[in-house]
Amino acid sequence: MTLKDIEGFEVSKNIFRGFTVEETLMQYDFPILLVANSPKKQKWLFKWCESIDHSGVSIWIAFWISENRLYALKNNKMSLREAVMLPEKKFYIFEAKNLFEPTIVIESFPEKLPIDFIPSDDISVNGTLLRQGVQNGERLTVRFHVFSDNFWERMAPLSIISPLQNRFQEYMTWTAHAIERTPKGRVPSSFEDWSGFDLTSVTRGSFRMECVSNSRNKQTEVLAKACEILANLSNGTLEIKSILEELGEEFGSEVIHYISLLSKFVSKFDLSMSISWASQINPNGFLAFDKRRGDKILSNLDEIHKREFLRKITITLTPMEAEPIRKPIRGQGGMQGLLRNLQSKLKPDNTIELSPEEIEKILRYGLNYGQGGFQDRLVGIAKVLQRVGISFYTG
Repeated sequence: MTLKDIEGFEVSKNIFRGFTVEETLMQYDFPILLVANSPKKQKWLFKWCESIDHSGVSIWIAFWISENRLYALKNNKMSLREAVMLPEKKFYIFEAKNLFEPTIVIESFPEKLPIDFIPSDDISVNGTLLRQGVQNGERLTVRFHVFSDNFWERMAPLSIISPLQNRFQEYMTWTAHAIERTPKGRVPSSFEDWSGFDLTSVTRGSFRMECVSNSRNKQTEVLAKACEILANLSNGTLEIKSILEELGEEFGSEVIHYISLLSKFVSKFDLSMSISWASQINPNGFLAFDKRRGDKILSNLDEIHKREFLRKITITLTPMEAEPIRKPIRGQGGMQGLLRNLQSKLKPDNTIELSPEEIEKILRYGLNYGQGGFQDRLVGIAKVLQRVGISFYTG
């Protein structure tokens, strides 16, 4: 294993110059997890990943950690897996013989790490298993662990808890609905009927909550698959467009809508959270979700919408909408040039193919300059574009 196999980009080898070890949190034959101070007195977490042959060189990961996160980690309120998968700032992986003197440093993301470098379960720094077992194997148990420096100690942020559970349950309900191909307007009651979320703990900078579905057997499998879709989106092994390909336009677009709502909520409040789920099929489901991942999903959605807009479209006008375009055109100018171009493309059956540039001009001239003159001749076609969902322009 070398850093060349990990996606990222190389940064200065001097990035850890002047760092000093403050505390060792885990040690076997040598320290494998430690807290270091930067010259600016910031706390950093360094975790050993593996040694390279017998060269004395090791692979490490390093990232800045806040006082709240460090407190939670040291007091069994946050697992090492959560700390690694939900870094608050930039995330580095490097090779070094001497810890703070790396030979190569890569800035990357935790989801790009080999699976062997990530703790496989929610273990504390002293080896305690922080994750409870499945309460009922026939049902889906889902646990949230949410972090934010904006949470007060022992104060449950109800303004976040209630909307978050609503966003998640909406996503789960409609994804299950889409996977099952339930006819539009009919949602199986088992997908709607979740037991309420229980707030199980509130600590400094975090809270936990848990819910259990009332679905059993096959329906539990569908709900678990909804969790897996979200996990694959979050870690980058699934793209938004794949949801449309798998579930189709009608069902997939609904799922994407609820993923978008959840992502916007997480991004707005700058939340970091792990979601664990357990069922008979997968007792150890886990995903990490935060503002960075949510923003990436939203950015991918924007790109999909942009690509859709950049494609040419064909629309059909009514005779009344087509008639103003066919009228004789007198004079020269930008508006007259646009109308002549549209006139040449308008077919006898009143269909017309439009490019993005033409759409932009039609909407701008037809809807934003007021009534009168040549603008009146574009109002009809502009309203058709609005009717089919093209209601914006890029100018």
